[in-house]
Amino acid sequence: MEITTNSQRKGLPRSLQFQRMERIVKAMQHPTAGVPVRSQKLFLTTVPNAFTGNDITEWIMQKLNVKDSAEALHLASLLCYYGYFFHVTTNGAVQIKEDNELFRFQAPYFWVSTNWTTGNTEYAIYLMKRTLRNRQRHGLEEHEIRALEDLKKKLLHQWDFVTMQAEAQFRVLKDRKKTDKTIIDSQERAFWRVMRPSPDETSVLEMDIRNDLYTSRPMRRDEALKRRGTVGPRFFGPGSG
Repeated sequence: MEITTNSQRKGLPRSLQFQRMERIVKAMQHPTAGVPVRSQKLFLTTVPNAFTGNDITEWIMQKLNVKDSAEALHLASLLCYYGYFFHVTTNGAVQIKEDNELFRFQAPYFWVSTNWTTGNTEYAIYLMKRTLRNRQRHGLEEHEIRALEDLKKKLLHQWDFVTMQAEAQFRVLKDRKKTDKTIIDSQERAFWRVMRPSPDETSVLEMDIRNDLYTSRPMRRDEALKRRGTVGPRFFGPGSG
C-alpha cells in the first residue's frame, strides 16, 4: 500500500515528529506520575481503563508547564487526532474538552507510527470479523459496507484466506474475558478510524504534523478537507492490496 506523506519537506522527518508525541504519551502512561487511569462509572455500566478530559488537561498543564488551558486542550486533541488515545463512547470524536467524557489510551501495537504498511488485506479481515459478531453492537457503518464490497472485488483471489483469518480471530476473541473483549474492540475500532477514515474525513497519514504542532489549535477535519480541496484518501486504489 502506498501512502503519500510530507516527510520529504524541509524539517524534521515524520518519524521524529511521531517520536516527540510518543514521548509525551509514554509519560502520560507512567504508573505513578501519569494520567490517572481507572474504572469509570457511566450510567449503569463500568468502563475499564479510562480517564476523563479533565484528567488529561490537568496533567498537561501540570507536568508540561502549560499555563493556558486552550494550549493544553490543543495538545490533547492533537494526540487524540493521531490515535494515541480515543473517545470511549462517542463515534470518532477527537476534540478534547475539560469535562468528564471518557477516553482510553491506545495500545502501542496500534500506533500509526508502527503501522505504515497496513493494507487492504488486514482491513478486509477486520471488517469480515465484525460481520460475524452481534450486528447491533458491531454492525458495519455505511462506508464500511461499501468498503467491504469493494475489497471483495479487489481481493477476490485471496478471499478464502481473508474469511479464514476472520473466523480464526473471531474464535480467539470469543474465548477472552468480557473486559478484555471490550478493550480490544475499542482499540481496533479506534485504530481503523485513523487508518481508514470515512470518505468525509481526511487521513492523518497525509497531514503534515508540523501544521498542527505549531498552530494554536488543531485543524478540524473539515478545515483540512477545504485546504486540500479533496476528500480523504480511501486507500482502495490499484496496487493497494
